Amino acid sequence: MRKKIRVKNFLLFSIIFFLFCSLGPTFADELPLPSYLNSVVISIEHNVLDSDEVDYIKNNFNWGLYTWLSFSKTAFVPVLDWHTSWDEADEGIESFKNQIDQLIEAAKAKNVKLHIVLVGGLVRYVSTYRDAKEEDIRNCQWYNDNKLAADDQITDPNAMDKYIWGTLSRYARKMRRNLEAKAKATLAFLKQKMDDNPDVIVAISGWGEVELNFNRLNSSPSIQNYFCDYSPFAVLEFRDWILHTGMYDDISGKYAGEGWSEGGSKYQGASGLAKFNQDFGTSFTTWDLKYYNWSLNDDYDSDPTDYVNNDPHRISWADYDHGNMIPTSGSYYIPGGFDPPRVMEPGEKFWDLWNLFRETMVHHYVK
Repeated sequence: MRKKIRVKNFLLFSIIFFLFCSLGPTFADELPLPSYLNSVVISIEHNVLDSDEVDYIKNNFNWGLYTWLSFSKTAFVPVLDWHTSWDEADEGIESFKNQIDQLIEAAKAKNVKLHIVLVGGLVRYVSTYRDAKEEDIRNCQWYNDNKLAADDQITDPNAMDKYIWGTLSRYARKMRRNLEAKAKATLAFLKQKMDDNPDVIVAISGWGEVELNFNRLNSSPSIQNYFCDYSPFAVLEFRDWILHTGMYDDISGKYAGEGWSEGGSKYQGASGLAKFNQDFGTSFTTWDLKYYNWSLNDDYDSDPTDYVNNDPHRISWADYDHGNMIPTSGSYYIPGGFDPPRVMEPGEKFWDLWNLFRETMVHHYVK
């Protein structure tokens, strides 16, 4: 009886073993091929052009079938010369293209991936827009005392390249045209490179590392002393964002539907201004700006190639008077004019609205 049981067990084991061996290749064939969707990308912040370091990382860590080694490059700044036609942006970013091609070839040679991080040049590598900021300092971020930098920073000959950042306001129209032109050309180029090299470029991020200027915090006893952005471009955008006018007009505006959700026509005109004063405890007598009033009807210089900017309210770097940019009279001052709160008061309605706009301005820039 026991012998029969042993024979049956042997036969059963043999059948199972035979089935396992015969189906084994089928199981192996069912293992999914590694892809972006089923793999983990380990991206290391290091230059893929550093051949020795890449080899060291590859040889000293275990990289599984579903683990991809990638190298992140932070950050690339596509540069479109300030005086280049926006219609010629594709040719204007040739230097950037050459850098990307070099990275791709290095990654292919080492059989690794790439993650490319793009920055615009307004708050990192800020020398990118030096010409724009010097041509019209409204293209800069202004602190709440209308200074562009701290007292000890502004005397640095390289202050424009080190401490003075570009405004994130959509109302800096000429600078935005340059930024948008190079962004479209950059992304079209990178899309083509991803199509040509699907196993190399695994991710593109941008615009990265964006914030309001904080460079004066080091020289300030309190974070509440100095903050941005009070550029006349940002202030007028704040007003129109509230009123749903200008570029935020709900019908004709470029950014229709993106104004403050609780604002709009109820605050427009003289009666609307009175209601706004009542709702927010302010005492404005006009929606015109208190400092450096300007209009979207101004010529913002739609031809950058002629080196001539006829904007009637342009403020050149040569006209910047450090410490004296809050006028109390003259053509740059309107008594009772609209102005954001210049003292940080969390919980105060008008401050909270202004702070919401500041956050929204950053969001709009990166979205």
